[in-house]
Amino acid sequence: MPAAKPPEFRRRALDLVAQGEPVVRVAKDLGISESCLCRWIEVDAVDTGRKVGLTSDEKKELVELRRRNRSWKRSWRSSNAPRRTSPGRTSSQNSDPAGPRVGRRPHPCRGDLSGAEPATFDVLRGHRS
Repeated sequence: MPAAKPPEFRRRALDLVAQGEPVVRVAKDLGISESCLCRWIEVDAVDTGRKVGLTSDEKKELVELRRRNRSWKRSWRSSNAPRRTSPGRTSSQNSDPAGPRVGRRPHPCRGDLSGAEPATFDVLRGHRS
């Protein structure tokens, strides 16, 4: 990609075209492509309000806002990502957000069983008592 031309150079090219010089001739004399000069003419028309569109300043602002937004999203995702507390499980999988399950005895390997009665199994009826 060729180096960007200074604003004074662009202004001179636009002034020559505005004075009636053909785009092809101005581009050739200044050593730039016709498409480059046409793009400068379009941008100038938007920047001066002769044509509808985003001005150069608005485009710069949009680029900056999108960059900030990406940065914010990255930091938000990293701060809100599920934390791994044990291999293969996230913190949300390690605790039950609804609390203890109603109607069930605590698992003997998990939690305090003080005061819990041992479960008995009625062989004839096939259920716990």
